[in-house]
Amino acid sequence: MKHLLLALALLAAANTTAQITWQPEDWADIKTTDFEALLTDLNLELTLPEGFTEAPLVENPHVLYHKAYYHEPSGFEVRIWIKDIRKQPTLEDVTPDQLFKYCLADVAQAAAGEQTVVSMFAPKACQAKYNADWCGASTFEPQSNAFNRGFKWCSVVGRRKDKLAEVYLFFMHADETQSQHWPQALSQLVQFK
Repeated sequence: MKHLLLALALLAAANTTAQITWQPEDWADIKTTDFEALLTDLNLELTLPEGFTEAPLVENPHVLYHKAYYHEPSGFEVRIWIKDIRKQPTLEDVTPDQLFKYCLADVAQAAAGEQTVVSMFAPKACQAKYNADWCGASTFEPQSNAFNRGFKWCSVVGRRKDKLAEVYLFFMHADETQSQHWPQALSQLVQFK
């Protein structure tokens, strides 16, 4: 019975984002969020490389995000969604790493328009490099939708600090040659302190 409950909880977690359609009121909440205060409140630090300027948010029913920054010479854009999980209920039979893997897969699927493969990183590496408990990534060629219109490649990098926050970075680019350079250069864009 315990395994059945665990399977049902994981299945429910795996299908949450795929079933959500973000509404205009969700975007209104995002737009009124004080991004700097959110960073401070969740003990996060933003380090933006030279040459990036703030880009307008693209309201869409697929993926919420708080900020976007664009690099004009390369046509590269990074979008940031920060999710406060301090009041998130815990599931008794689901470990935080299992839950985060499914949340990251859902976010990547929403951005891609189809199911994607998610790679999780070793917890020790996450702690050493990002001061996070869990992290993972997914890179894909997205189906055209309102979230990724105009971009041919997307990498989603997610990080979780248990009982605090999840951070999702969307690296959007039209040129496959940019797919390696910018995600590496921006890997520490948003860090847990």
